[in-house]
Amino acid sequence: MTARSVDPPERPDELRVMSGVPEFMTPSPGQGTSGPVLGTSLPAVIQLAVPPVSSHLRRARKTLRDQLDLDARADRVHVDAVQTVANELLGAAIQARVAQPVVLSVELFARLTSVRVHCASDVDLRDEPFGMRENMLQGLAFAWGKRNYADGSVDLWAEVARPGSALA
Repeated sequence: MTARSVDPPERPDELRVMSGVPEFMTPSPGQGTSGPVLGTSLPAVIQLAVPPVSSHLRRARKTLRDQLDLDARADRVHVDAVQTVANELLGAAIQARVAQPVVLSVELFARLTSVRVHCASDVDLRDEPFGMRENMLQGLAFAWGKRNYADGSVDLWAEVARPGSALA
């Protein structure tokens, strides 16, 4: 798996929404659709380019909440959990003083929501000495971690179970 390349916002202090259906899910012209069965839906992908400034965390949380509220599959409890997990991952990136904007990606599935923060430089998920970030993630996500890429970039990730699923 390789790191994704994302164009930075035009201004370094701009929060940019890059939501939509991933390119690999869009059928080519003339190609038949082998889409989902009736009663299911494609996963929704929300992407935000977030400037590496703590003052943008509130705006990023609000934008994420607004985007999640558009999806009928996400109830209030789940939206709150996803928003908190995203805030913790973004907070780790900002505390590491990353120089470039980070990309927050949230993907909704039937049983879980996947939260990713892509950083161009190394970021540590641990917050010493008390480990409060880890305690928060442990309470809201059933799995989380950090993925390093060969180019030096990092993905911080967490998987949040939907209420009522076998994972919750």
